[in-house]
Amino acid sequence: MLLLAPSFLADRRHKRIHGAEIFNLLLVRELIAAGAEVTVAHEHHWSPRLAEHLGDLTPTGRLRMLGTPPLRKPLPCSAWAAARLAFAPPFDLVILGNVARGVLPAARLLRRTGRARSLLVISHQYPRADYLRSLRRLPVSVMAASGPVARVFREAGPWPVEVSYGVQNPERFFPRQGPRPQGSVRFCLVGVLDTPWKGADLALRAWDLLEPPVRRRAELHLLSYKEPPAFRHREIVHHPWVAPNEVGAWLRGMDAMLVPSTAHETFSQVMAQGMLTALPQVVYDLEVLTEKLDAGGGLIFRRPEELAGHITTLVEDEPARLRMGQDARRTALERYIWRVGPFAERYLGGSPPTS
Repeated sequence: MLLLAPSFLADRRHKRIHGAEIFNLLLVRELIAAGAEVTVAHEHHWSPRLAEHLGDLTPTGRLRMLGTPPLRKPLPCSAWAAARLAFAPPFDLVILGNVARGVLPAARLLRRTGRARSLLVISHQYPRADYLRSLRRLPVSVMAASGPVARVFREAGPWPVEVSYGVQNPERFFPRQGPRPQGSVRFCLVGVLDTPWKGADLALRAWDLLEPPVRRRAELHLLSYKEPPAFRHREIVHHPWVAPNEVGAWLRGMDAMLVPSTAHETFSQVMAQGMLTALPQVVYDLEVLTEKLDAGGGLIFRRPEELAGHITTLVEDEPARLRMGQDARRTALERYIWRVGPFAERYLGGSPPTS
């Protein structure tokens, strides 16, 4: 297998590893554990970070790191990698690890030279129209993060599309053990909260609308801002960035999760993690969020006044809060755990698509 992940093929020295990058790192680890041989193409400046996260796999002999010169962008880096592999043994599967036009010329070259028996797009994001036009001539399969993302591909082209996504390390996300500590009901909001569509402003406006007796019994924990604003209430707490392997323990210190994103979400990994941790969810009325609550597990809002009402309900009704958390965990266990076995069987055990 060859992984061409746009983020690994760009100079991202000053950005944290998150989202699709975490998924791809875990995917490489899982595939090697399942017996696959994996080549990871990456821009020169990724070398120390990939060594930190995947270096222990090198002795297995099933991981090859293909570093490019410091070309900085996915297009020249992936083209360099494809040219370097032009006479290598063919790959059973070449993964295009997110939607970015920069890796498509390399995918075409690998296909034309017979180096790619099959191609798979893993779409963590909504594809743009120009990406879909460029993709149209490639015989790819698509693995989409959610139903709304899959719908865009299905409406645009003839590609086989499936929805397959979820938490790859569910053993880290489990409910708090033992009785709940005494004290305020702790709500959390997790993400890059400087991003306007993440909806942190909605949460803060709703907090302003709470009756003082409710605010005295509640806390709002924010993880995290690059540049945190000034908060009006002392029960609003800002946390610095937490390493991915520490998020599960952090969530077990919370009682409920807010997901007020108003646009652009394609899955919300942190929502699935919160559900596995048995946190009731209070989410904005966005399809990719609300579809996770169709069997219970939380509350939906559109206006700050509604959000304030839901926060009040969860503060005052502990049995309802606990019941919603149990429903959320049940749904997440059924739907939102990602397993490498079905993936390997589907994409590494079958025949390649025809051109």
